Amino acid sequence: MKIKKIYKFLIILLIIIIVLLIKSKSIYVFETENKQIYLIQISSINSGNVVNKFQYYNENGKIIKEEKFEDSGDVSYSCTNMNYIYSFGPGGLYKTDSINMETIKLSDEDINIVKFYNNKMYYFVNNGFKSNGYESKICTENECIKVDFFILDFAIYNNKYYILGMDSLYVYNVSNDLIKKIDLSDFGAYQKILEIQNKIFIVNESSFYEIKEEKIEFFSDNNIIKDLNFKSYKNSKGEQYIIDNDMKKILKIELLDNSMNIKEEKDISSQFKISYAFNLNERIGYRIDYEKKEIIISELNNNILAKFNINIHRNEAIFKIYKLK
Repeated sequence: MKIKKIYKFLIILLIIIIVLLIKSKSIYVFETENKQIYLIQISSINSGNVVNKFQYYNENGKIIKEEKFEDSGDVSYSCTNMNYIYSFGPGGLYKTDSINMETIKLSDEDINIVKFYNNKMYYFVNNGFKSNGYESKICTENECIKVDFFILDFAIYNNKYYILGMDSLYVYNVSNDLIKKIDLSDFGAYQKILEIQNKIFIVNESSFYEIKEEKIEFFSDNNIIKDLNFKSYKNSKGEQYIIDNDMKKILKIELLDNSMNIKEEKDISSQFKISYAFNLNERIGYRIDYEKKEIIISELNNNILAKFNINIHRNEAIFKIYKLK
């Protein structure tokens, strides 16, 4: 009799658990389908380790879901491709599905740059100084190109890797063979690669240089880009934009025969950092007041999308905010 009572109790308990799970799932679906959702990506130092958090809030500041991972460092860099967010840095590489609101870890390595070519991901792994010298590599899911210098930037065209080092441009083939090394020691202390209209350029403070196969040629003076840590992106129409934080502007640029041209520009409020709204397919701004523990999210025309408080601790830092729905 006692055994039958135990079985009956366990069956009732199981039914209650299933009902609660279904109910909580339905509430979660209701909240995510019927309200605006914001992803806030946070890192915190906890007992010597870094905890990277992916928190989902509604427009009232109510937390809907949280995913967290213990890492060796933060993942403060980010980019987007299709419906996915890629967060990376010393703590590794993460991929977040903006539709299903789920994050998975792709790599534990220190990753500084992530780019996509034909929807194939390439990323720069910075291994730093080792006993046999400096180690860097550019990887895809299946293979890596390995080099012995720090990588400032890279581009991939016609099955060639154009890799920008501190004072040289290196051209490699897919078999990791060095085809050519071009000295850039007279170009200044810092350069970056700009890809526009199926052409690639090296940008420094004063000039644009076009990369043509295995040589570079002066293209024009640089009277456009002042922030050499600029962010380049294309909107849903394929139009090219530059985020220049030094000038606090977003520039729509086009390539003419012998110059770069600013076709349109928008001012960025000095108070806001730039992010992305998936449902709007456009850039948005956000501001964080750590003293008030307040977040303000707006369109670039300063129209407020959301304003709410979150429970953020002293050892935590917010690196990025996205509007998902």
